[in-house]
Amino acid sequence: MSSDEQNTAILRYLKQIRQFFQRAEHQERDDLVGEAVLRLLVAERHGLQLRPELVRVVCERVWVDHLRRHKRRCENEVQMGEGEDASVQWEADAVLRVDISSALQRLTREEQQILEWRYVHGMSHAQIAQNLGVDEPCARQRCHRALLKLRDVLGEYER
Repeated sequence: MSSDEQNTAILRYLKQIRQFFQRAEHQERDDLVGEAVLRLLVAERHGLQLRPELVRVVCERVWVDHLRRHKRRCENEVQMGEGEDASVQWEADAVLRVDISSALQRLTREEQQILEWRYVHGMSHAQIAQNLGVDEPCARQRCHRALLKLRDVLGEYER
């Protein structure tokens, strides 16, 4: 792909990228957009085709990295004796929510539903089995496998 074609492809998604980072502070927004564009250029050079899904994933990863950097800065400030700030816990919770939200999107709809029933609604394996129309051992196994898959996906974010 020529550099003109590459620039045109990136420009098509620039509005989507900017909208994704609108929640960031104004000073940081341009840096986040630039980092996302750079990662997309690198991905394209490695043979990946620019598609909305790729743009979304890259933006999510840039945002998570940004939150982690901010969390580390806050933790370092606390360790340096500047006092504990409530925003440190808020940022840590935000990073966790983003990680879990992104990870859940990578599970099948059934896996998401099973985990929601089990851990949000507190349903027993027997109740889940009844909802799925399967026996209890099967529901227990599906719940276990969905949880393992979620852990694997979350582990990818840590690498």
